[in-house]
Amino acid sequence: MAEDIRIANRRNASTKPAAPAPTKVRGRPIATPVGRPFKNTRDFQEQLIALRADKSKTQRMRNAEEAKLIARRRQQLGG
Repeated sequence: MAEDIRIANRRNASTKPAAPAPTKVRGRPIATPVGRPFKNTRDFQEQLIALRADKSKTQRMRNAEEAKLIARRRQQLGG
């Protein structure tokens, strides 16, 4: 009986490895470009120009990231 249950459990087991646990960080939060506000207009414009010049991404990806940058700037300015 117990042997049958073990065989059934092996058959139903997932073949994918378990997802790693999320990393926990102690102390100060990590400042990422997405999390930190733009220092000034120049900082925003430099990031926007760099994004537009990056030809390693498709036009669709560049448009999506540009929209995110603009949304972050508008939110920062209170608009």
